[in-house]
Amino acid sequence: MNPCLAAVVAYLSPRIGTKTATSAVLLAASKMGLAPSDARASDLPEIARNVSTILRVFLGSEAARQLEAEIASLEVNE
Repeated sequence: MNPCLAAVVAYLSPRIGTKTATSAVLLAASKMGLAPSDARASDLPEIARNVSTILRVFLGSEAARQLEAEIASLEVNE
């Protein structure tokens, strides 16, 4: 997992746990056709949308929308 995806996992882990966050982020990247090593900061908005779909189950729609916006704007050093 590259620094971009690792940052999203780190951001989500306190909310949904590390294992669930890791699975959600890897699934989101997979839906985009991205290998975990290929994700870039420019992919964050789409990763955030895909993760948001998963987060709705755990957190509800409003919280998932808020986290989607926060993930999309994460600053990542690649």
